[in-house]
Amino acid sequence: MWSWSAALALVCGNAVIWKPSEKTPLTALAVNQILNEALKEFGDAPAGLTALINGGRNVGAKLVADPRASIVSATGSTEMGRTVGVEVAKRFGRSLP
Repeated sequence: MWSWSAALALVCGNAVIWKPSEKTPLTALAVNQILNEALKEFGDAPAGLTALINGGRNVGAKLVADPRASIVSATGSTEMGRTVGVEVAKRFGRSLP
């Protein structure tokens, strides 16, 4: 699911911050490394175009609450989606299910 949102963001010229599930940090690190290698090999991507942050709910909550994250795309449980949607709406941000 991450790749759909990331691809759309990158094509539109936006930076991407990825906070994967705390259950899959090694997979996220590997995918992020592959993406960074592809960006170096096939384009003139600026440094810092993508970022990966690992952690639990507290890290995700900080990202969701930060107004610099103008659009938040979240994949997970229904409960998590409801929480993210409400928190992003409180700061007039946009969320994608």
